[in-house]
Amino acid sequence: HNTENGRKTIKPSVLLHSLSAPALAPDQNIAKAIRASFDDPELIQRTILHLHESHRWLLDAVNAGLKSFLLAGGLRLTITGFVTSLKLRNAKRLTFDRLIAEVAAPSLRSALFVGWYSGLFHGSRGLLTEKWAHRLSPRVRTFLAGLCASLAAFFETKRIRRDLAVFALARAAHSMFLSTQKRSPMLQGVPHGDTFVFCVATAQIMWSYAVRRDLLPDEYFKFILRCGPITSDMLFEVQRRSENGLEALSAAWFNHDCPSIPLKIANTFAHTAKTVVPVYMVVYGAPSIAFHPMRVLRSPVSAVVRVVSNALRSATMLSTLCGSFMAMVFAHRLWLKPVREPRLAYWIIGFLSGLAVMLEPRKRRAELALFAFPRMMDSLFHALLPSRLAGRHRAAFRVGNGSEVGVFAVCSAVVLAHYRHEPDCVTGWLNTTLKHLLADTAWDKDIREFNVRQANQMHGDANGAETPTTISSPRGSC
Repeated sequence: HNTENGRKTIKPSVLLHSLSAPALAPDQNIAKAIRASFDDPELIQRTILHLHESHRWLLDAVNAGLKSFLLAGGLRLTITGFVTSLKLRNAKRLTFDRLIAEVAAPSLRSALFVGWYSGLFHGSRGLLTEKWAHRLSPRVRTFLAGLCASLAAFFETKRIRRDLAVFALARAAHSMFLSTQKRSPMLQGVPHGDTFVFCVATAQIMWSYAVRRDLLPDEYFKFILRCGPITSDMLFEVQRRSENGLEALSAAWFNHDCPSIPLKIANTFAHTAKTVVPVYMVVYGAPSIAFHPMRVLRSPVSAVVRVVSNALRSATMLSTLCGSFMAMVFAHRLWLKPVREPRLAYWIIGFLSGLAVMLEPRKRRAELALFAFPRMMDSLFHALLPSRLAGRHRAAFRVGNGSEVGVFAVCSAVVLAHYRHEPDCVTGWLNTTLKHLLADTAWDKDIREFNVRQANQMHGDANGAETPTTISSPRGSC
């Protein structure tokens, strides 16, 4: 025991060292430590309490997992329930039993995935900190904890796991690029680079939508079909003629259900806006209520105005994209008058229609580019495969054999390592989501000073002198 500020205390390391001493039995070491400080009645209680709190990371992991489970389940239930009810109502198949069957199971899977992901991340990181704090750096511990937490992806279906892997790959590449850009002054951002990436991604996606629908996942293709400018019957005829090199379709054929071309373009704009405005209302409103409930309660009017304005702006952007795509299809048929059904024209038209993203603010443009880029890479990868290998590779990766979990594990671990130690390299909604789902626990606050002190001590040993302990970042290095 030692004396600090006039009070006797037992250091936990001294007590644990006495328990592991070979000269005495464990019970004798405990008795000796207790007898040595028996003159202070509060000392035993403080020491036992400290030893009990050394495993507090386990309780914090359970608490974080339960919070994430409830938050993710509520968000997925709200968004999926609203979108599914709209889809079933438009198809005139809306029943309560069918709604529960299509909403409850996906919401429960998402809640289990996010809850276990958060709990496993905090639990494994706490265990690594307690057992190997002096052998592993904080960044390595975070990376290993991200690998362990990714096992929760098995709660999701194979299609969702594949989507998670593709999006995590894009996010990891973006985080590593931003981290490298900070260290290398020669890597400067390209002006309107996010707009260019979105236009290229839109071009590939719309080309696949018009010419090669098999390159897109079924759910994603159905979403574009509901919001897009061309119906399924038209798409089938366009694909049949483009594959066989038949005569090109005329502008009148695309406009057979409408008296004039301008009215057809206006109907496409209105149809897309009518479809996506309710969806964007929920997409913007549900996270605001879940992540910032007190802000919404303090100023509900401003919160509603912000949600409505963001939803209308995003709906206008998507409606402009679909309307301009249809307008350029008409212009191409009327002015250039192709002999055979073109394929490259749809790619160019999709690139030009992607310029509608300029209606969004800059931060939103970057998010949309990161959302569309993985879809573009997936479609391009399968389009460039030889025909004899396409079916085999597509079945191996799309159906899923566990490889997508490995890709998701590595990429999500990279993202979490950047989020914990370089938070400015994880941007947009992902940063906000991780801030709420993987928030610092009480264990993190306790080990934050220890991690910084350890880093400063290593730095001091390298320089021949020990530097004072300071906390340099709000998240610390835990």
